Amino acid sequence: MPASLEYITDQTPLGAHLIGSGATFRVWAPHALAVHACGDFNNFQHEADSLLTVDDRGYWRGFIPGVRNGQRYKFWVVGLGSEGWKRDPLARELATPYPSDCIIRQSDFPWHPTTFKTPAFAEWIIYQLHVGVFDTPNWETRRKGGTFLDVALKLPYLSALGVTALQLLPIQEFQSTFSLGYNGTDYFSPEMDFAIEDAHLAEYLSRINQLLVDQGQPVYQENDLRGEMNQLKALVDLSHLYGMAVMLDVVYNHAGGGFGDESIYFFDRQPGQNDQPPQYRNSLYFTEIGHAGGQVFDFSKDQVREFLIGNATFLLDEYRIDGLRYDQVSVIDHDGKPHGWRFCQELTDVLHGHRPGALHHAEYWGVNPSVVTPTAQGGAGFDTTP
Repeated sequence: MPASLEYITDQTPLGAHLIGSGATFRVWAPHALAVHACGDFNNFQHEADSLLTVDDRGYWRGFIPGVRNGQRYKFWVVGLGSEGWKRDPLARELATPYPSDCIIRQSDFPWHPTTFKTPAFAEWIIYQLHVGVFDTPNWETRRKGGTFLDVALKLPYLSALGVTALQLLPIQEFQSTFSLGYNGTDYFSPEMDFAIEDAHLAEYLSRINQLLVDQGQPVYQENDLRGEMNQLKALVDLSHLYGMAVMLDVVYNHAGGGFGDESIYFFDRQPGQNDQPPQYRNSLYFTEIGHAGGQVFDFSKDQVREFLIGNATFLLDEYRIDGLRYDQVSVIDHDGKPHGWRFCQELTDVLHGHRPGALHHAEYWGVNPSVVTPTAQGGAGFDTTP
């Protein structure tokens, strides 16, 4: 028998979510012949009881008992062109080594209470940085680039400079070890290389906790800082305690610059992935238009627009950030025609209603006042643009 539909409703969130005595799984793969949820909980075996059930919109879903926090999982997707493993496009955390498993991670980070409020627009003094190169104390000893915790340790210095907001270059998982971040592939997962490994976490704990002590706050336990999710949350948590907002740079005009067979690319395994050139229209999330080494999203599809808007909402909620900087909205407009502008309007309408006060900054190459014109007047609805 296929996986149970216990706990499954029309509101069941995409991805893997712990509930009851197990977890729900839901993923969009409209052209797939079969999708299995596999992991530590069933020895990664794609058998009858791991098979999900598809609905009339192409979403595969099911409930699997016995799933626990921290376990690994993937989807086994059978398509018309191939079959094999796929990472969950909504995985919250990935595991090393590559090709990565997804990690089921519940939200249990111990946020500190604070009176911090997102600053008014006139009070934003932004310091932009790349996490991997901002401070690299472990480079000489083990060729480890900078991490979220390395940035956190510099917060007193940044605060003393008068900075009121940090803007991090893209932190979504990318395929390579070193990158500016504009080739992301796993939009809900922070970059693994920006986290301190468990084996080295004790080297940071006392110094991170001193930042809390200096603010009169209770300290973290080592388990609170395990994994890239919690370390990014700690950076935001501490930034707010030190009076600084946090803004993330997101890339919604394209994904990739190298994907890998287990990525979001050709997710439901339609034919044409290995053709020359590939049959991009079968790639599910993307069009045939390339940009910066990757592929432009297919904004004509409701599910693709919902995926990206859901990502922005997730980042605001899960990480309690104060705003988003959108990379090259001009590409969304020009290469995403005729649906890219509609996506921008839907995005800003949802986010302004969801989190009033958060800042939404659009990079747009060329002067276009409509970028910051309200959507009710036909504009894209962003707050600021260069």
